[in-house]
Amino acid sequence: CYVLQKALERLGGAIPRNIDALVFLAADIDRDTLPGIVRPTRPGQRVAVHFSREDSVLSVLSGMMNVGKARLGAAGPPSPVPAHVFAFDQTAALGTVGGDDKTPVHSRYLDSRYPVVGNVVDFLAERR
Repeated sequence: CYVLQKALERLGGAIPRNIDALVFLAADIDRDTLPGIVRPTRPGQRVAVHFSREDSVLSVLSGMMNVGKARLGAAGPPSPVPAHVFAFDQTAALGTVGGDDKTPVHSRYLDSRYPVVGNVVDFLAERR
C-alpha cells in the first residue's frame, strides 16, 4: 500500500483515468492521508478500504513506528467517507486470534477460509 500511496501522491492524488477501482487490504498507511490521495478523475471510479479493528500488527506494531497516527487497515477511513470510497469493516469476518486459529488477523485477508477475497472479487466485478 505504501507504493500505491506514493504513486498517487506523485499524481497529486488523482486516480488515473484508466483505473476503475482501487482496493486497500489491511493498509499500513496513515488513515488521514486517504482523502488526499484518492480523488476520482472520472465518474464511476471507486476505492475499497478493507480493515479490521482486531489487526494487532497494524494497531500495535505499526502504531509504535507511527506514533499517534491511526492506520487505515486498523481504523478504516476517516469520517466523512467520500461517496467514491467504500469502507468494509472486516472485524467480525476475520475474527480475533484465539481458539484453533492462531493466524494473525493481518494475515487472514487472503486466506480462503475467510470471506474477504470473495468480497474483493464482487467489488471489482461490480460496474457503476
